[in-house]
Amino acid sequence: MKLHRKKGFTLMELVVVLAIIAAMSAIILPSFVGIDDNKNRVTDGARDYYTAVQHLMSKFARVERDYTGAHETDTDAGNKVMIYDKNFGGNRPIKDYVFIAMEVKDTKILWVDAYASDSSDAAEAQVLSRQHRSDLDQNHAFVEAYHEEMDALFDGQDGFYYALIHYDDSLQDALNGTPGNNLVKVVMTGYGDHELPMYTGALGDDEAAMLPFIQYSLDNLHFTEMGRLANGNFFGVQSSEVAGIKDGVNTYYGEGGTYFRLNIGA
Repeated sequence: MKLHRKKGFTLMELVVVLAIIAAMSAIILPSFVGIDDNKNRVTDGARDYYTAVQHLMSKFARVERDYTGAHETDTDAGNKVMIYDKNFGGNRPIKDYVFIAMEVKDTKILWVDAYASDSSDAAEAQVLSRQHRSDLDQNHAFVEAYHEEMDALFDGQDGFYYALIHYDDSLQDALNGTPGNNLVKVVMTGYGDHELPMYTGALGDDEAAMLPFIQYSLDNLHFTEMGRLANGNFFGVQSSEVAGIKDGVNTYYGEGGTYFRLNIGA
């Protein structure tokens, strides 16, 4: 019986295979490199903004300057971001959360929008509804000051920036029992090339009113594993908050499977 030797690859076949592999690598590898570059770029943008917001909001809480347009000490003064209290020695918040959005173009801030609420979801929804970008808005004095000082402080990439800020009012001022202790915490910041889609659902400052915001979050604020939102846009987040535990490890907002938001009723 004759044994037939198995024929190996010829030199020409090896050259063809290597050429195919090289061509596929030239197509595939740059796309992965581009994804990493974009993911790192937007994350760096969010991180730089995080530092700037923490600095500026802490400054606002310490200085004796009115950011409401009039000296007010009414603790129920609408949804103003902060109010000046002479007895307190500076500005104090009247709501738990503040959500701020702004756009930068050619290294200059074009606009700023802000809203305060005791619900983080409500604060976000109000700003994302884009209904408060007016000189007549009750937060215009604060927005104007934020715009001016952040423009001088922050030299960011062009794009859209977002910040969620929390005030800890668990302590009491020793002089007059005024709530608020000027402790400012930036919960998270976000940055992307594209503005977050406009929210058109119900608006309100209570948990029930914000239920439609859940679907909006699923469609627009949910992160994939590749540093993109569910709508495909790259979006970076810097956060001090743990979103949950995945495979026994803390997961932070902005990582795959999380949202750029807090839980309903937070």
